[in-house]
Formats: sequence, structure tokens, C-alpha cells
Amino acid sequence: MNLPTVFPSVSAQGADIHGLRMTFNLETQDLDEGRARQLTPERLRLFGCPCDWRANTGFDPNHNDALDALHGEWVRCVAAHSVSWREPAISAWVHDEHAEPYASDDELKGLVLNMEMRRAPAVEAYETGIGRLDRTRFLSPSYNGKHFSPGSLASRRRSKYSQFFLDLRPETIGSLFWSWFDDAFTLRDMSIADAAEEPLSFLQGTEGIWRKFATDTQVRVAMDTTAPIGFIGNQDLEHVVIALHLDSRTAPAYPVTLAEAERIMSPSGLRPIKSAEYGSPAP
Repeated sequence: MNLPTVFPSVSAQGADIHGLRMTFNLETQDLDEGRARQLTPERLRLFGCPCDWRANTGFDPNHNDALDALHGEWVRCVAAHSVSWREPAISAWVHDEHAEPYASDDELKGLVLNMEMRRAPAVEAYETGIGRLDRTRFLSPSYNGKHFSPGSLASRRRSKYSQFFLDLRPETIGSLFWSWFDDAFTLRDMSIADAAEEPLSFLQGTEGIWRKFATDTQVRVAMDTTAPIGFIGNQDLEHVVIALHLDSRTAPAYPVTLAEAERIMSPSGLRPIKSAEYGSPAP
């Protein structure tokens, strides 16, 4: 992945850090071997994000913008509890497969000691903020039966609640959410030196929604599914809401009208999101 990070311009033992790319005079040493030697499994765990986002239901390995944003917030938490900008810089390096080493082995040993003393409060800050999205349990419509009730299509059209055409799998609802998340949060360049004080900034102007994920206990997001996904009465619906209960880490979903979706997402606006599995509307 390619965490867009702007490092302070520093010269230390042959290392020049300008922007994301970190160059180091390794002479004949292979870069991959150097990275593997310096970033041992123990150090990866120490400096790395405490949440395995790729393991989340519906999370696609290609959701690179989502990973950049989620890992960028981890770098901010490290910066807020670190001795210097170097500890969060290493945390950013951990999540950038293409970056080159910038610290000598002796320097890295000192940073390891600093991080060992300060990782716990950084993890707490992360897990009580954006980390609450980790391991969210997306609920099929039939879980409570409110938006997917048994019976014929004709009888279901008489329900006072909106209905899904199909009983979507949790993986499908998770895919909808994480696809929306990946589309909504493209991280701008961030400065490691200012990471502790400066909140993340996104190209889409979605900082307000991001703050809700970090602070609120319930967050609703609506999206345009670009195809009929449900109905209410005789009106087919192409918009869906995913309601995230961050305290219990559960997320039911339900179809809504365009007007309701726009109201929920104002002022950020709706985003069209396609899923691999909607199925065809029932005949």
C-alpha cells in the first residue's frame, strides 16, 4: 500500500527523507533484505496497527484508500503518544511496502524501546476511536425480520417497513459498506511532524463523517446501489442505509427512498456503490 505521508526534511547518517519515499545509502545491501532484517515480526507487531482490517467481513484486499486512511489514523495515535516524530514515521513505514529503510540498526533499537513504553496508550486511543469499526458484525435482513419478512412478494409489499428483495448475506452488506468507505476516504498528504495535532484530511471533504466514526456511538451511511435492491409498497428502492452501532459493533441495513438517503448524507452527498451480489428482484 502507499500511505501518503510527508516527512520532515531530515538528514541523519546518510538518510534523506523527502515526502513518502525514504532513501538510504545501503551500498550493496539488498533493500528487501534490509527491510526484513530491520522490521522483524516483533517490530511489525510493535509499530503496526492493532486492527487487522483485511480480515473484516466484506473488506476487499484492493481497498487501498480505506487502508491508507485507517492506517493514517493509527500513525496519528502513535504521534500523539510518542517521544518524537520518528516513532510514527516507523509506524507509517510498516504499512508502506515500498518504502526504504531510513534508520540505522542502532537508531531503530532506541525507537523500539520508546514504542514499547508508549504503544498501550496509542492502542487505547485507536481502539476507542476509529478502531471501533473493527470486527463489525453486518446483519442479514432476516436477522430481525423487519426488512425481510417471510411470505409472497404481494404480501410483503403491504408491509409498513421497507423490504429487501433478497436476504442479503452479511458479506454482501459488509462489501457495500467497505466499498463505500474506500470510495469516501482518500487521504490527503499528511505531515508526520504535525500528525498529533492535525486531523486527517480527505480529498472528498468527508472529514465530518470520519469524526462521527471516531466519536459517535451510532452512525448511519446511505448509498446509491445503482440498481433496485428493495421496495416499499409498489415503489422500488435503489438506496440503502447501513446503520452502524459502534458500541455493540453491529450493523443492520435497510432500503430507503432517494429523499431519505439524501437527507442522511447531507451535506456530503450520495455515492454510487455497486456490489457483486444484489441478485435480481423477485418476480
